[in-house]
Amino acid sequence: MTLNIAGMSVYSNFYGLKKGDQLLRELSELLVSEIKEGHVYYNKDDRFLILTVAEGIDEKIKEIHEKFVNLAKNKAVDLQFSLYQILDDDQNIMMITQRANQAMKEIGLDRRVYVKKYDPAVEEDLEESYFLNNFSRAMTEGWLTAYFQPICSAKDGKTASYEALARWQDPEKGLVSPAAFIPVIEKHYLTYYSDMYMLWEVVAKLRQWKERGLDLKPVSVNLAHEDFEMPNLVKKINDLVTGAGLSWSLIKIEITERDLSNNTSRLKEQIDQLRSYGFEVWMDDFGSGYSSLNALNDYSFDLVKIDMVFVRHLDDGQLNRLLIPEITKVAHKLGLKVLAEGVEKEEQRDFLREAGCDLLQGFLFSKTVELDENQQVIS
Repeated sequence: MTLNIAGMSVYSNFYGLKKGDQLLRELSELLVSEIKEGHVYYNKDDRFLILTVAEGIDEKIKEIHEKFVNLAKNKAVDLQFSLYQILDDDQNIMMITQRANQAMKEIGLDRRVYVKKYDPAVEEDLEESYFLNNFSRAMTEGWLTAYFQPICSAKDGKTASYEALARWQDPEKGLVSPAAFIPVIEKHYLTYYSDMYMLWEVVAKLRQWKERGLDLKPVSVNLAHEDFEMPNLVKKINDLVTGAGLSWSLIKIEITERDLSNNTSRLKEQIDQLRSYGFEVWMDDFGSGYSSLNALNDYSFDLVKIDMVFVRHLDDGQLNRLLIPEITKVAHKLGLKVLAEGVEKEEQRDFLREAGCDLLQGFLFSKTVELDENQQVIS
């Protein structure tokens, strides 16, 4: 079963984050004391995941709900429960959790209802269900794989590194567009699993290329804010890379500006820890939001990646042609490298080079490709 505190953001905004944290701790203690048979897990934000016996669960939920109401002493928050009864042939923990979450979505914003059981008749659209049902299998059988897009030197156009991007090579559907499966993964909080799988794929490729004596290029991998909420993330990354006998300089960590707004001091601490090991940390999609300059002040990065929207609309008025050189100047004064993505035309390349960008990425140089054991493009 999954638990969600409805109205938690309102509660924290009104009473303060410390009071909100206190309520989460008190609820944790309540759940641990009440669930005698099973396990209680803190999931994320204001959500918990519980694995327990089905017998007597209705009475137990009622008891926990009443105690929480007394605990909160406030009508702004309430506790919501969603349940999925595990069947004998259920083997996939991701699907089990997704079905409990599906029941939670059925509650919605109706505060008159605080318990919902999974109803198999209420399924999501077939394509979304297909990706969810096969997500674990896609990793086990290698349908989910890493493709690579070259990142080139602005000076001479030679490949300086790669960005690893997830692709789903389905035995029935063929190569699936990321626009089809990535939103499903994000929607159902599976990003951590796909990101760590991608990191493992990249490390395995690099190790294979190293064993073949090939000239290794660094590879950047994308991490989301959900990843940094998982315990010991930085240690897991470091252990994976060093365990494969690779240099830290071969793995670059990309974090989007959007994800920075969801974390505070903990993310800053983890970024600093990654950089202390020797990993470069890049800020992706710079300029896509309103917090770009604040992020440069609040976090330590090695490179900023100018959002492709700037490049795509380079000729739509003078603004972007004025902004890009200034962004580059500021970044260089802060000791950061600058990468511009979305480069598709020679005129864009020439302008970005003159503007001072260090690295360029886009279809002008190469589309995203699959690389074999010899680091050659698979056609």
